[in-house]
Amino acid sequence: MFRPKRSNDRFTGEADGTEGITTLSAMNEQASRSSPDGRTMRRRYAIGAVACLVLVAIIISVTVGKGDKGGPSSSASGGSGETIDLGPYEIPKSPLASYELIESDTIEELLAAVAVYKHTKSGLRVMTMIPKDPNQDATFGLNFRTPPENDDGAQFVVQHSVLAGSANYPIKDPFNQVERGSLQTYWNTWTKRDRTSFVIASRNLADFKNNIKVMIDAVFHPLFVNPAYKWIYRQEGWRLESPDDKHLKINGNAFTAAKAAQMDPQEVMEKQIYKNLFANHVYSRNPKGEASEVVTMTYQEVIDYYNAYYHPSNGEAFCYGKQDFIDACLTELDPVLNEYDHNDGIRQHSKVPWKDLTELASEEKSIGYPSWQDSIDYRSVMAWVLNDQPMDLRTEVAWHLIYELLVGSPTAPVTKAIVDLNLGDDLITFFEHSLQQWVIAVGVSGVSTQEKVEIARKAIVGKLQNI
Repeated sequence: MFRPKRSNDRFTGEADGTEGITTLSAMNEQASRSSPDGRTMRRRYAIGAVACLVLVAIIISVTVGKGDKGGPSSSASGGSGETIDLGPYEIPKSPLASYELIESDTIEELLAAVAVYKHTKSGLRVMTMIPKDPNQDATFGLNFRTPPENDDGAQFVVQHSVLAGSANYPIKDPFNQVERGSLQTYWNTWTKRDRTSFVIASRNLADFKNNIKVMIDAVFHPLFVNPAYKWIYRQEGWRLESPDDKHLKINGNAFTAAKAAQMDPQEVMEKQIYKNLFANHVYSRNPKGEASEVVTMTYQEVIDYYNAYYHPSNGEAFCYGKQDFIDACLTELDPVLNEYDHNDGIRQHSKVPWKDLTELASEEKSIGYPSWQDSIDYRSVMAWVLNDQPMDLRTEVAWHLIYELLVGSPTAPVTKAIVDLNLGDDLITFFEHSLQQWVIAVGVSGVSTQEKVEIARKAIVGKLQNI
């Protein structure tokens, strides 16, 4: 569509004073009569475009109306209220006889069907899930229960060491190499106080297979357990080096990270919360390690930790996507899992006990930390353990709502009290709900003097008691 050429005809009448304004309609009328290829043509094009849009909207409305006849059992509501047909649920199936079906079900809230399988030889449990919406990203994950045995950071070192090369991919950083030419939409690994996770996601089947091959080989066939690759441990853990050939210096990723955490107020706060609330418990130990303890870690200890916890009997896998993605997950896992025998003792050894809340008593402690900041930063924080047994879904949702109502917005009562009373510079919040025992903490940072710390604590406690 082209824009018509503007006509050269213009209004040439006289306009003295305000007559030019009062005769504007007459001017337009004259121009429209004398300019069939000008303004009139542009109006015609505009009217035609609007008519086309209205016609398209009517066709779409009729089409959607016909699609609604399929019934609610095979549809989902879109963001604008329209109904989209997603078809029936499809229970995930195993392409191999080496997996035993444990249970299957449909989850209406997630619009997905679920099947849990167990690899009969190795004991690995695999949760498979097929969503109704075929456009979701396919996701694969491996999880191991990895409770820290002390504060030397072996859990953290193992997690990073398995990413530094494997038997079939003997390069320094295979995941970053794959990422450069991959269509993956997500990949990450992380360590919590009781587990380690490896996750990858992609929408392309061939790319998905390539990524899970690299991940499975990294987790089950890492190079660092071979003495020829001890340098990986020195890189990820700690080592002695002499840059000037005169003085020794401690270096290594785990040691450097532990030193940095000592000067991070948030890290110090979280560490002290768990050390005090979960004394003599798995959660009291630091999975990333303490700088003073990292240097006591040995290469053999890291290998022993890997062998003790990175076993299929101690892990769980997750695969989410269409059936062909489920097939890829189970097929790629099978030959590796066949190298292991089921050992229920490993899973029992890694079991995390519950902390008995009757052993806890209210106490107040003053804890210092080295800070890189020049300004003085006193903090007042209160923390609570929320449960000593599994919670049902209703209770979990209730705690999320309570947290949001207390500190989730500038008008929340605790937040407002801190601002109105000028107790400090900023609100401190902490809500850990990914472990089996939940912890919530609230407080204030930037308190100017130690005397005002007690004032801040009493103000927050008083506000909580009045709610």
